[in-house]
Amino acid sequence: MTRLTRIAALLAAAVSALALAAAPAALARGGADDPPGDDRPGTTTGSNPGPGGGGTTTDDDDDDPEVPPGRAPRRGETRAVGACGAGARSELRLSWEDGGLEAEFAIEQSRRGQGWRVVMVLERRVAWSGRRVTGGRSASITVRRVLSGYDGPNAVSVRAWGPRGLTCRASATLTG
Repeated sequence: MTRLTRIAALLAAAVSALALAAAPAALARGGADDPPGDDRPGTTTGSNPGPGGGGTTTDDDDDDPEVPPGRAPRRGETRAVGACGAGARSELRLSWEDGGLEAEFAIEQSRRGQGWRVVMVLERRVAWSGRRVTGGRSASITVRRVLSGYDGPNAVSVRAWGPRGLTCRASATLTG
């Protein structure tokens, strides 16, 4: 690989990371963006973002793992429905696990055997990048990574490039 090719590849990765950092956040459910007559509380519990997608779900359980002295417990879960081109759907789920911040990104597509490139960004830094191929009966891919989160809010953005230029992206923030 020539030096110019390596520089072009690094530049492309940097531009991708910046594009992920600028991805819009999902709209909150139970807020000002809800339709008239929706009197549900600001956060909902469960795994289904609801009809129409585009929501964020929070689940705060009281069954916290062992927490070191002097540190607040990390808990909760956030889900965000991603934005994709025609023929695909995506979702990003963030939760605190024993080892750190678990990020799970899933894409459902109608065709098996399609290659996808995926980049996961934590706080404007590329945390993971790789390739996946859709498979199984659902023709989907799932990327799970445990990231070392920070105290305070942790913003995670994921972008994926699929066949024929199809793209998916999702962003969510989980407070730690």
